Amino acid sequence: MLQAQEETVIIENCQNMRPVAALVNSGNQGYARVLLDDSSIQYFLDNISSLKSQADRTQTWGILDDHVRMCRVSPAAFIKAVVDHIGAETEQRTLFFIIGKVEYILLNFIEDGQKGTVSEQLFDVLLKKCQDVES
Repeated sequence: MLQAQEETVIIENCQNMRPVAALVNSGNQGYARVLLDDSSIQYFLDNISSLKSQADRTQTWGILDDHVRMCRVSPAAFIKAVVDHIGAETEQRTLFFIIGKVEYILLNFIEDGQKGTVSEQLFDVLLKKCQDVES
């Protein structure tokens, strides 16, 4: 567990104790501009739904969206993470937050020729989410 302090040093030669990813500002609802390393980006893209805290999941979606805007995460990778993980999301506010991020990415980063395919993927996963709620 990382400590709340100005700097937390991770010793490189302790591979079995080294975290797979670090989420700065965990549990804090304040905004922090975070620059993740490549392995943390990939970890969160692949595992965001496994974060137990709704606040941490929401914050991580925002960080990944920031990384799309900084050209560190491809829009396609972000959309794939949404398709892969939105079904596990249980918090309505987080769902609206994610959908807002997706809308911005669709409007500003996805080429016109791909918007239909991406929109269909998102529609299918959101429809399934709505159907799961009804049952």
